[in-house]
Amino acid sequence: GFMSIFLTYLAALIRPLTRCPAKSGRAGSLRLSPVACRLSLHGRAPAAKLIDRTRRTPLPPFDSDHTSQFYRENAACYASRPRRAPDTRLDTFLSRLRPGAAVLELGCGGGQDSAYMIAKGFDVTPTDGSPELAAEASRLLGRKIAVLRFEELRWRDAFDGVWAEACLLHVPRAGLVGVLGRILDALKDGGVLAASFKSGKAEGRDCFGRFFNYPSRDVLVRLFDEAGWPEVDVAETEGSGYDGAPTLWLHATAVKLRK
Repeated sequence: GFMSIFLTYLAALIRPLTRCPAKSGRAGSLRLSPVACRLSLHGRAPAAKLIDRTRRTPLPPFDSDHTSQFYRENAACYASRPRRAPDTRLDTFLSRLRPGAAVLELGCGGGQDSAYMIAKGFDVTPTDGSPELAAEASRLLGRKIAVLRFEELRWRDAFDGVWAEACLLHVPRAGLVGVLGRILDALKDGGVLAASFKSGKAEGRDCFGRFFNYPSRDVLVRLFDEAGWPEVDVAETEGSGYDGAPTLWLHATAVKLRK
């Protein structure tokens, strides 16, 4: 009857919460499950405060916001969440590279995408800006993972491809041009960048407090142009993210010209 259905639904909600419990006794903890976040998006749970994307509040400097704190406190839960590598887009990206090509992955998270590319025979350099996520990826891949923030990129003409799945979306727009320029420098002539962003109208935060640059397609194309990329192709797909909110994803593909 109704009570049985309700109890089953309640158990489904509680199960993810118990898998990723909140730390007790810590003010300002950001340890929340995707279910708790989805409930807050619909106004039914006080566990997380949703920042209304239509009414922006002043953003603190990137290094002092809650994004790094979220990944620091939730690394294990985030890295072990049920997730399949985006096989179709990864295969499309890899098909543009020679066999065994050198690939830099930025924001590797739990390391699943790197594992997929390594299994395909590519020479992958996984990196992440979070020491805690790098440690999770290291456990999966059985190798040391470099802790690297985007602004620390120093390679020149070193990689055939750069895979940046759902990571550059945390860079403030004011700094994104510089990061895209560093990626351009890191690629060999003819090298390919694949990156994904959450679309929006203005910078803001999700219900976990994570910062997102939320560009529109036109804004993203302009930022690539300002960074010196000759051309960028942007495909749009509907989906969601870790917060479970409906999301319009922008998948950008750009190629460094051959000299």
